[in-house]
Amino acid sequence: MKKILVVDFGSQFAQLVATRIRSLGAYSDICAPEDAMSKILEGDVAGVVFSGGPASVYEEGSPTISRDIFELGLPILGICYGHQLITHLLGGEVVSSVHAGEFGKAAFRVTNPKGIFEGLPSESVMW
Repeated sequence: MKKILVVDFGSQFAQLVATRIRSLGAYSDICAPEDAMSKILEGDVAGVVFSGGPASVYEEGSPTISRDIFELGLPILGICYGHQLITHLLGGEVVSSVHAGEFGKAAFRVTNPKGIFEGLPSESVMW
């Protein structure tokens, strides 16, 4: 049975994310970042969720994962820290917002309107 793998980067919500995935009818499993590639290579993973966590991608010793994961062709969703880690590993820059804290409105700009961003306005406000 194919599953969605939730990679736990220290989030207090990793269990909740896995439970929500299961409530949608998909099997999910949670693992530590250092175990993710071996779990994926077992061949039964249909997609990956990178959870949040309290660290900064720029802290020494912060949790990470092999960049090789992006070469496997699996869909990957990043939540909070997971999203920042994807950005960092793929060469982007993670910066603090001057307009919003961790929660609240934020400006969203689409600079490459392909894939899931196709058809979206070039600028919008997100939460």
